[in-house]
Amino acid sequence: MRLHRVSFALLAAVCLSGCGGDDDASSPDPGNRVAADDTSSSDASDAEPSADPAPRALVDPVNFQSLLPLLPAAPAGWTAAAPEGSTTTLPEYKVTVVHGQYQRAATDSTPEASVTVDMSDGGFSEAIAAPFQMMAMMSHESTSGYQKGITIAGHPAFETWDNNSRHAQIQVLVAGRFLLSLSSYQIDAAELRAWAEGMDIAALADLAD
Repeated sequence: MRLHRVSFALLAAVCLSGCGGDDDASSPDPGNRVAADDTSSSDASDAEPSADPAPRALVDPVNFQSLLPLLPAAPAGWTAAAPEGSTTTLPEYKVTVVHGQYQRAATDSTPEASVTVDMSDGGFSEAIAAPFQMMAMMSHESTSGYQKGITIAGHPAFETWDNNSRHAQIQVLVAGRFLLSLSSYQIDAAELRAWAEGMDIAALADLAD
C-alpha cells in the first residue's frame, strides 16, 4: 500500500484537522445552483444526529479484513480498482484503514468522474470524536461553495462542495468510532451522498459492539 494511504489513516486517528484531504475541498461553493438547491433540501431533510454514545475506552481497531467487505460495489457505468487495506501499530496507538477507488469514463453527455471511499478505525479515539461533533454542527456558505453538517443514516456527518473544481466530500463518524470519508470529482454532492447512504453503515456500526 502506498505511503499516503497509511498517512491518511494516521492523520484520521490522531486528529480531524479539517473537512477534507484535498486543498480544493476547503474552498466552499454554492455558486452552482445544483449545490445551492442541494443545500436547502439537505437542511430540510437532515434532522439532528442521533444521540452520541457515551465516551468509551480506547480499544484495538478491527482488522482491515473486517472493513474491506463494507466498501461499496461499483455502480453501473463505474469500475473499481482493487481495494487496499492495512492495520498500523504505533507505540501508543493502532489504526486500521481501507481504501476504495472508483472511476467513470467520459461519455458524450458526462465528464470523466472519480470517487474514493476510505474507512478508518481508531478504536473510540476522542481525538476524532470530539472535534468531529463540533464540525458536524457548523455551516458555512460562500460564493464558491459550502461546508455544512448533515446526517447520514442517523450518524453525524460533514459535507463539502466546491463549484470551481466540482469536488465533493462527505465524512461520517459512525458509532463514535469509524471515520467514513467519501470524496469525488465531477459528480455533485447529492450523488456522492447517495453513495454514502447506499453503504451498509449499520453493519459498520455493528462492528463497534
